[in-house]
This record gives sequence, structure tokens and C-alpha cells, in this order.
Amino acid sequence: MLWCDTGPALDDPAVTPPGLTLDVGEGGLLPVPCRSSDGSGEGAPPVALPPSEDGWQAAWEGDLPADGDAVLGIYEEAAHADYPFPGWPDPLPQAPDVADGEVSLDQDTPLTGQQISGQEVTVMVTSTVAANLDEDSTVELWTSVPGRIQVWLDGTLLTDDGDDLQEWQVADPALRDGSFSAFTAGQRLTLAVPPELAQRGEPVRVSAGANHGQPWQVRVTGADGPRGAVDAVAPVSPDALPDALVEWSGGMHRLAAWELPTDGTVAELELPEAVRGEPVTWVVACPGVDPSPIGMATITVDDGPRLERACADPEYGFGFVGTQVDLSEVPEGSSVRVGLPSLDEVDTGLVAAYAPVPFEDFDHAAGATSEWAFSAEAILRAEPEVVATLTLADLDADGVATLAVPEGASILRATSEGVGRLEVSHEERSLLDPGVVSASAREAGEQWWTAWTDQPSTQLVATHLERSVSSGDELRIEVEGYEGGSLTLELLAPADR
Repeated sequence: MLWCDTGPALDDPAVTPPGLTLDVGEGGLLPVPCRSSDGSGEGAPPVALPPSEDGWQAAWEGDLPADGDAVLGIYEEAAHADYPFPGWPDPLPQAPDVADGEVSLDQDTPLTGQQISGQEVTVMVTSTVAANLDEDSTVELWTSVPGRIQVWLDGTLLTDDGDDLQEWQVADPALRDGSFSAFTAGQRLTLAVPPELAQRGEPVRVSAGANHGQPWQVRVTGADGPRGAVDAVAPVSPDALPDALVEWSGGMHRLAAWELPTDGTVAELELPEAVRGEPVTWVVACPGVDPSPIGMATITVDDGPRLERACADPEYGFGFVGTQVDLSEVPEGSSVRVGLPSLDEVDTGLVAAYAPVPFEDFDHAAGATSEWAFSAEAILRAEPEVVATLTLADLDADGVATLAVPEGASILRATSEGVGRLEVSHEERSLLDPGVVSASAREAGEQWWTAWTDQPSTQLVATHLERSVSSGDELRIEVEGYEGGSLTLELLAPADR
């Protein structure tokens, strides 16, 4: 950049505007116009320079006041680590308003797996919406804090001016390494849409992501796309829900469910009395959707952390809530905002709120059965062999028994039918895998396992026992229930040990 004391006489037609011309070799002659030192006028933009080890020949032209000076400043790209961190403003700046005829993405937009062109990573999970563009469309980027934003249009990186030494003449100082790099809070950048995308007459998938968790925004002007619901979305009638979104599962009871569009927009939920004031876990279902590349729904309660849930057909196991024990409070008067990812396969999906239920209040007859995610063979990496067994007949009058650990025993498998539960411990320390202890048990400060169904069920309840106990140690087993039913516990070891 060239800074000059131009003075008011610059408006005189007899005065030749001052500037430098650099001889950059094969790149030809490069004009560097003056930028007023006093800040008046619009000012000349920065001029990109080619790489050089020897510098460039410079020729001055134009007029300056008799006592005027000119200073040529040469700048190099600074990494964020080198740049003086200005600190984050408090409060953070607000994102620009989204006008009619604009489509926006931000930090709350749901995530969708996208095919990315021209990179080693061929699939990337990004915030995504689909929009129809016109020939005047632009992409407006904004970030509340210093950081980076990347934008793709149909999988092609827009925030990339090539970073190619042969393209230095058109280099954009705000774009580097495929990102819009902002060094100040509230910084903005406008990018043009490639004509071949703006004029093709069909929706373009706009994807974006930032390297920070603070507010950011990407707005597409001159665009027609989805807009979030204005009013809160009411729950769906339980009779209209698919069987896959079970009412009772894993110690949880479904309180309410909502149907939302799978278009990347975010909507507020209308909360029934059953949900308000309860600790809940959120389950998302997108019937008919393959889990790869996966879409992620987003759930935000008030100003709390954003939760993410995979959105795929429940047959892949995403609908079973027994393993989702991360509970979030929904206080009275809360605002819950949910967005489903932008998907081509379906128009709508479902989000449901489940709450933990005490063992005694759970409807075991209606409980959904679930196959164990891993087989004993997969964990042992060998054919399993039963090396010890315990049944209900081995329990004393208090429902307690001990089971000695044979050499090589690694897994405890439970096969049950009927309603009951059990604890497994050694020296007053639970040996149950954390994933089999339900949220309702944890809420009560207890460590026990149940199948959450009265139907026949076989599950692995403790794995890698060799890390916690030794051969000859005794496991303490305490059992409640199973009247009229059955329970068999088996210690498994590799058959080829």
C-alpha cells in the first residue's frame, strides 16, 4: 500500500494523481495508486505482489504538494498465532439481519455430510441449506470474533482464491488456505457466486463452517430457500408416530415428539406440560435415511450448549435411547430450538424428548428390545467359551450369590426373561460397563442392570473383566425380581486361551 500526503489540490484537473509503478518482470508493470494519509476519500485497495527474492524496480509518477511525503508499506500475511489478539468484545456484536430474498447459515444450522471436491477429505460434515440463486447473488460472510470461515457451493470451495503463485494478481488478502480469515470482531467479506452456479436454474447446496464456537453467519443474497417456522411447532399426536419411535425404551419414557422439515432450518418447539421442568434426552429419527454421509440435528435449550444427534432411519439403532444418558434440563419457561439437517431423501423427520423413569414405574411389557451392539467374538477376538455359570437357583434368600472368576474370564453375559435387575461388584466396586447403567439408575445414584423388557434378552453386561479382577477373585451378584422368569449369568473366556 502506498500512503501519500495528497492534499486538496488532488481534485485539480491539472494535477496528475500520484502513484508508483513496479516492474514485476514477467508479470509486467504493476500500478500502485496512492491512499490518502489523512484517511479522506475511499482509498486505494491493497495491491497483491508476486513473490520475489530481489525486489522490484519502482518508478514514481504524478504530483505531490511541495512538503508532501509518500510512504510505501509492504505487508506479508500474518498467521493468527502471530497477530496481536485484540480480545473478544463484550457483548459480542450481533449478526446482520436476514432480509427477504436472502438465505442464511449460522452456528445453529444443522450439519450434513457433504461430498467435497478437490480435497483429500472427500466427505465433510458442515452446516448446509439448499437455495436457488440468481445472476446477482452474492455470499456475505460475517464473524463475531477473529477466526476462519469456509464456504462451499455444491461441494466446491468458494473461500479459495487459489493460493497459487501464478494467480497473485487476483489474490484476495482476506482469503488464505481456503478460508476467510478474520482478524477483528465483526469482520465481513462479500464474495461473488460463480456464474455457472447462479444461472443453472436448480438448487445449489450452500455449506459453511467456522473454526470457533462463537456466532458467525453466511448470507446468500438474491436467493430463494428455506426459512425457519415463525411460530413454535406443536407436538405430533402419539397415534401419528411411527412404531420405530418407541414409547418405552432403555429406562426412558417418550414425553412428546415433533415433526420438522429436513431443510437445515431451526424452529422453536412448543413444549407441553409433561416436558417442562424435566431432565430429558433427545432422540432424532429420519425414517428412510441412510447413515452415510450422516446428517446431524442440532438441539439448543435456552443459551446452553448445542447438542448434536445423528439423523437416520431408526433401524440403524439411532432411535434406541438406552445408550443416550446425557440429560439436559428443560426449566419452566425454556426455549428449545431444534433443526434437522438438509436432506434429499425425505422432507421431514422427528425429534422426541424422553425422560428417565424409575425401575418400578417402567412398562417392561411395552419396553423395546435391543440387540447388544458388539458380540462376544468381536470383543474377545476369538470364539467364546463359557467358563462359569450362575442361575436364580444359586441365590440365597436375600438374592445374593458369589461367582468365582476362572482364569481367562473376560466377559459377563446375562440372559433374562421377565422383570428384574442385578448388581455386579467386587470389593464394593461396580463391574458393570458404564454403557449398560441407565440414566434412571444414575439419577438414583445406583449401579444396576436390567434388560428393560420382560421378553427374552441376552446382553453383555461387563466386559474386559481382566482389567478389574484377577483369577480366583469372587464377583458379588445381587438380584431382584424375575419371579416367574429366568436369569442366567455366564462368564466367557477365549476358547483358544
